[in-house]
Amino acid sequence: MLGNVCYLLGIHFGTVLAAELLGGAEAALLAVPMAVLTAVYLVPRVVYQQYLLGKLHRWAGSDAEAVLLAYRWGSAGMVALGAVVAAAVALGGLVALPLVFGPAYRDAAPVLAVLALAVPFRFGGAAVAALLTSGGLLRRKVVYQAVGAVVLLAALAVAVPAWGVRGAAGATVLAEAVLCCLLWVAARRGVVGDAPLPTWRDLRRRLSREAPRAS
Repeated sequence: MLGNVCYLLGIHFGTVLAAELLGGAEAALLAVPMAVLTAVYLVPRVVYQQYLLGKLHRWAGSDAEAVLLAYRWGSAGMVALGAVVAAAVALGGLVALPLVFGPAYRDAAPVLAVLALAVPFRFGGAAVAALLTSGGLLRRKVVYQAVGAVVLLAALAVAVPAWGVRGAAGATVLAEAVLCCLLWVAARRGVVGDAPLPTWRDLRRRLSREAPRAS
């Protein structure tokens, strides 16, 4: 519950603060890109909270190699996917936002381009955060989410009066980067420890072993 509170704070508080300090018109230029970002963030939430979470819990108790593979290659894959999605969002917003919401929202496209920089951090952070839901690490995960929320509030307090909605977007990116780094360090210390990380050959061996054979 506390983790979800921090998540919702990160999604909505920038728009609320922009409305109070800059006015409704400026807040709308942030609200629409944040809505797009919320939709994009559903990808790691579905992958890790709906599909892989049960498997990660099971692996944590019985399959250490699978956990290490998820840490190294799962997180790397999510960062790479996040970079591709970020590029698509930033470029697509230049055309899609004015087309869908009207010419008045043309100025929201640069804001969305800045917010897109947060996508790889969110995808990578979600990958390692999923490893912190077992083994007594959940409390540490929630504490780091709270730290990320505090960083966001402090950054918004400085950036919004100085740079407007683009400052709010930059503050969001900064908070996502800080949270991703904290979660990554927590996973490295609490999950991986001194264990050697699996190589690409280990991943290929694992996938080929678990692939169904043709009859």
